[in-house]
Amino acid sequence: RQLKELNRGLEDKIKGRTQELEKAYQLSNELMEKAVYSNIRLAELYSEVDEAKRKLDKKIQELSMLNEVGKTMTSTSDLGKLMNVIMDAALGELGVEMGSVILLNRKERTLKPGIVRGNVQDPLLSSKRLDGQGILLKLLRKNKSLLVEEVEEDPFFKGLKKEIPGIQSLICVPMRVKDRSLGLLNMYSKESEGGFHRDHLNFISSLASQASVTMANIYLINERIQEERLAVMGRMTSYVMHDLKNSLTSIRGFTELIGDDDLTREDRKGFIDIVTSEISRIVGMTEELLEFCRGKKGVLQLAECEVSALIREILPLLEKDLRARGITVRTDLKYSGTIQADKEKLKRVFFNLTTNARDAMSEGGELTITSDQVGEFVLFSFKDTGCGIPRELQKRMFDPFVSVGKSHGTGLGMTIVKKIVGEHRGTISVESEVGEGTTIHIKLPRKQSI
Repeated sequence: RQLKELNRGLEDKIKGRTQELEKAYQLSNELMEKAVYSNIRLAELYSEVDEAKRKLDKKIQELSMLNEVGKTMTSTSDLGKLMNVIMDAALGELGVEMGSVILLNRKERTLKPGIVRGNVQDPLLSSKRLDGQGILLKLLRKNKSLLVEEVEEDPFFKGLKKEIPGIQSLICVPMRVKDRSLGLLNMYSKESEGGFHRDHLNFISSLASQASVTMANIYLINERIQEERLAVMGRMTSYVMHDLKNSLTSIRGFTELIGDDDLTREDRKGFIDIVTSEISRIVGMTEELLEFCRGKKGVLQLAECEVSALIREILPLLEKDLRARGITVRTDLKYSGTIQADKEKLKRVFFNLTTNARDAMSEGGELTITSDQVGEFVLFSFKDTGCGIPRELQKRMFDPFVSVGKSHGTGLGMTIVKKIVGEHRGTISVESEVGEGTTIHIKLPRKQSI
């Protein structure tokens, strides 16, 4: 009996131990499963972190690229250069060859290619199967971007596949600033290049947004330049009419004198020469103004010019007017030799300086014209006893449209004088005191290097 009880007790212990082992084994399995799950989850987390880091690095790279592209964009005021910068950035980032910038004609409300890369025309805009113009205008009007990841599977756009074999994806992003529509940035990928996805669309949207600001600024600047150009044209017309009136009045006066029967042959020839000279001056002045408007450097017709002859040809044109205003002219030509210059242009310089002096002496006075040789240069001075020029205006008197002491002046005379002097590699300076008068100094080389 004791043996049975001992066996029973031993069996109970074995059974209890077995149960404990089973529980331990079960717990071990559970811990193993949890460890495996934890390792799997940890691996997934590592993968997610790596993916997040990859995306972050790519985003940083994109932002850095957009920043650099933005700097390049803001540094240009040329629409063509801007569109090239846009295309270089878009094609380079997406790794494709085909793209375009489509511009909106605001007056006609039509679209036209601004720049196209990788194809002769923009595939969608020039599509014969689709109304590309209408589709793009609708996107622009609604300010809605378009991403077609698989052209072949899209029931609406699959027709492009037949026109552009191998095309896989397309992106169309409107370019707008506030309420102003500018155009669209279109990108296309081929099957060999891989398709577009949402990240590509986000990048192109950011690029288009940045480019739109610069493009709008370029349009605004061009519009203002056009407005200013029209204003300049008006002022130029005023200038031309004023000078033409003076020259034509002179021509009319001498033409009437030429008809005098008592005129000697020599005087008549002299008057004809003056008329001819005035006509040449009108032609030359017109050419000079055209050069000024175009912003181009004038071409000099160089010749050996006698200084005294230059002054003699200018004064008779103004002699009657100067005498009527009570202005006497004194010349002191210490240098009366030759100078290599464009005779007609230099005469225009002297004529403008003389008329400026005349206008500054409304109550009469004296104009002194001198010349002297200084080394290899000739120094001309035009000194009047007029009203003088305020110091604050002396710094700006050679700027366009700055008029000093003349109610009829448009402020181009001294600008053209400085331009001609500069073309002769000379210098011009001014000395003036209000109430005492003004002296203009012009220093020109005797010889011009070819």
